[in-house]
Amino acid sequence: MVVRAADLESGLAQYLVGRVHAAPNVEVRVRSEVVVGRGKGHLETITLAGRGTGAREEVPTNRLCVVIGASPSRTGSATPWRAAPTASWSPVPSSWTSTGDRSGPW
Repeated sequence: MVVRAADLESGLAQYLVGRVHAAPNVEVRVRSEVVVGRGKGHLETITLAGRGTGAREEVPTNRLCVVIGASPSRTGSATPWRAAPTASWSPVPSSWTSTGDRSGPW
């Protein structure tokens, strides 16, 4: 799990923080962000950059889920659903960067 903030607790409901920390197959990377995704026909790797340091690390993965704009519940109960604009899907390029540069076949 890649977290841009300094910790998981500041942006996630406490009941979820407990579940994440208890999961043996979840590694939490704080102060990080995904800056590049690569693959041939499907996602194969992402590049993580340390926020503040800029240090980069390429990590193998075949999935990426992005969560943006949630408002955590400070009461310990589930975060209520909010109305959100609909998303549209498009083919994933073989290389994508956070600057919007794209290369490879679409």
